[in-house]
Amino acid sequence: MYYAALFMLLSFTISPVKINTWEEIYNLKEYVKLIKIYPDTSSLFRDSTQLFIGYTDKALVFYAKNFQEGSYNATIRKRDDEQISGGEDAITFIISANGIGKNAYYIAINPLGTVFDKVMTREGFVEWDGDITVKTQKTSYGWDCLLLVPFRSINFVRSTWGLQ
Repeated sequence: MYYAALFMLLSFTISPVKINTWEEIYNLKEYVKLIKIYPDTSSLFRDSTQLFIGYTDKALVFYAKNFQEGSYNATIRKRDDEQISGGEDAITFIISANGIGKNAYYIAINPLGTVFDKVMTREGFVEWDGDITVKTQKTSYGWDCLLLVPFRSINFVRSTWGLQ
């Protein structure tokens, strides 16, 4: 039986940092900490994620350090396989760039670097193969994920964006 892990955001205001190049994301000191609260609340400090958020003139940049004990569950290498977003270890980014409560860009990435990217609407998922760049790497503490989302590949309005 599959159980989703639920992570809780410990900071409620996210302010992306302006960086000159995407490589500068690795130098950021401030991050948003996500901790696992379901299904195993005893693992609060073993399974967590440090999420660094920045932007350049051309892209939104996310860098996630995923702290995970043991080996991860990731076998899918086919793009847009729905199991990435529900059946194995992955980090998911939901970007509501047209105002909170509107359609959102849904990007799930497993530790192998396989991507599931769609637009999430009230009716379900709509096809969207974003012009995004993803890099993942296994580490001694779990795995890292870098995501670059070029502004030209998404529609957005000047408003408060929602990020999950």
